[in-house]
Amino acid sequence: MKAAVLIAATLTALAAPASAQTAPQLAKAEVVVTASDPVELINRAGGMVERGQYRAARELYERVVAEPADYRLETTSGTWAYPAEIARRNLREIDRRESMVALASRN
Repeated sequence: MKAAVLIAATLTALAAPASAQTAPQLAKAEVVVTASDPVELINRAGGMVERGQYRAARELYERVVAEPADYRLETTSGTWAYPAEIARRNLREIDRRESMVALASRN
């Protein structure tokens, strides 16, 4: 199954939490990422999107867009793109997911 979000092919290992928190607790936890590597930011943001943490993911993708890079990354689909291009595509994916959620909600 293809992932809905483009993630750079170079994966970055995420540190396991020190305490034994459950998935719902982790989803609600505020995540502070101090990295500046576009690969790490893209991969962490992709994981956040999959957990529904759209606001935090958006912030990381916007950091990638703000930092120009003169190199391309290989995506999971095998294409090559600049980090900012990958981040912009993923921001559009977040917009699409948020609008799908909005259509399904009752007010």
